[in-house]
Amino acid sequence: MKVQSGAHTRVPIILRTVFLLLMSKKMLLRDFRAVRRVLQASDFAYAPGPKIRPVKDLVDKRTWRYLQTLPDTVSIFTSNDHGTDLRLLADLWGDWMEKIPIDNGAVHRASLVATDEFQAAMFNALHGFYRVAADCLRSALEQMTIAVDCQLRGDNAETKAWLEGDVLLLFGRACDDLQGRYKKSRLRRIFQQDDGKNDAGWLRGLHQALSDYSHARPGFDALKMWEGSNGPIYVKSAFLWNVKMWLFTYATCVILLRVAYPATPNVGGIFAQKLVADIGVLRKASDFLWESKNRIR
Repeated sequence: MKVQSGAHTRVPIILRTVFLLLMSKKMLLRDFRAVRRVLQASDFAYAPGPKIRPVKDLVDKRTWRYLQTLPDTVSIFTSNDHGTDLRLLADLWGDWMEKIPIDNGAVHRASLVATDEFQAAMFNALHGFYRVAADCLRSALEQMTIAVDCQLRGDNAETKAWLEGDVLLLFGRACDDLQGRYKKSRLRRIFQQDDGKNDAGWLRGLHQALSDYSHARPGFDALKMWEGSNGPIYVKSAFLWNVKMWLFTYATCVILLRVAYPATPNVGGIFAQKLVADIGVLRKASDFLWESKNRIR
């Protein structure tokens, strides 16, 4: 269902509901995506309450269909045509989880946040919520940057206050600190700011690109990504943009993790992925970090 934007062309809610209820069809059962699979509460490491959760207030069929039909449809269209992309992101997500530091410090927390945000970005992009996916990536990038700066500065009191939610630390300040720390190394192009002579470095530029969508600025909102339609709908170019930004954010977070923990491996072989390998600043940073051991200490 694709309807051009405008005060007189959007589908009224009641007609949209009728469309979803009457026009949608059940998938053939031979398609493995047609049947839902769920975990029991007892399958989770932390799940308070009974092992078998009782149904207390079941959603009615009409509401369920209204909430699920469009996103489900987009997920089927997307997974029909982008299985390789989805498998790549899922594999990289798994690789990231295996490399999370276990010291319970700021970077440990930020890495866990990034794990959730990478997964949420995949899920939202799969279902057509492209702008929301970009917002997830921005959160991962921002939290990792601030956490790495905290660890390198070694201000334990401030870090503790930040982790407890008592102090607000800003992305820009973290970038400035990292820029000062690595201004004489090949990492300067990752962290530098726009000073009138040099353009903003990769980290700041990527954050700004994601922030435009995170704040849903005109021209960077869901309406734009759905090409003027109400949604969610499947838009190939928007999904592929999400894949590219996911890979860029992931690669940048791997660089940040290596900066904080010099023994970090090249997680998921991310810098060999074509979209990432084509970015010179990322390729040079990875060469410096993984071919010049201990040089950044």
